[in-house]
Amino acid sequence: MSTAARRDLLLALVPAADIVDIEVRSLVSLHSVVSQANARGVLVMGSFHDFNKTPTLSRLRDIILRAEDQGASAVKIAAHTETPADVARLLDLFSLNRLPLAVMGMGPLGMASRVVLGSCGSVFNYGWLHEPNVSGQWAAKDLAGILRQCSVQDRD
Repeated sequence: MSTAARRDLLLALVPAADIVDIEVRSLVSLHSVVSQANARGVLVMGSFHDFNKTPTLSRLRDIILRAEDQGASAVKIAAHTETPADVARLLDLFSLNRLPLAVMGMGPLGMASRVVLGSCGSVFNYGWLHEPNVSGQWAAKDLAGILRQCSVQDRD
């Protein structure tokens, strides 16, 4: 879909939306959508996906800062996780603590990362209803149950 067609479609849908998800790389070209969403109090989720690797921490922080500068009110980062160091890098993003973050792994450590990241501050996550969209996703029902069990609560 062309940028103009995406823009027109999103502009038509913003009045009915609570959240609009726009790739960080498209925030500038879809600035009119970002502006309208912000004016209406619709959350703008700047999203970034890397299906091959977990980028460096400095690259991930740059993405978050760029999204913030371009009007996003939250950032979603999904990256391929193969090693504990990849998951640790995603966890380290919460130390930036500027915008709400939705952070999740895909791939071999995707399932584990989604539980850890969801328990440590990720504001939302994706679970599948009928079948996974990417490697490392949980069934939504199972993920919700596990996150409830892992939640930090006062357990008297």
